[in-house]
Amino acid sequence: MPVQEFLDAIKDLKGRAAIVADLALLEEEGPVLPFPLTSAILAHRGIRELRTRARGAQYRVLYTIDGGEVVLLHAFRKTASTQSRREYKLAADRLRSL
Repeated sequence: MPVQEFLDAIKDLKGRAAIVADLALLEEEGPVLPFPLTSAILAHRGIRELRTRARGAQYRVLYTIDGGEVVLLHAFRKTASTQSRREYKLAADRLRSL
């Protein structure tokens, strides 16, 4: 799901606010924030994930760096590692279409 649509669909306002705050930090501090806030996706070269935890939920925003700019590719609520693989593949497909 595109990132803005994902954010709009989150009913937990504190969860949404936490993701927006982390996205603002990513914009202010640069594309490669330290772990555990961000992490490289080793199986998909060029994709990183912004990792947000809020009220017991785990959210991921997948992004890449293009010409020094952060490009948001995909966002999801993490529920299982098998689900994450599908989400990473979708982000990789979006990256290839850039």
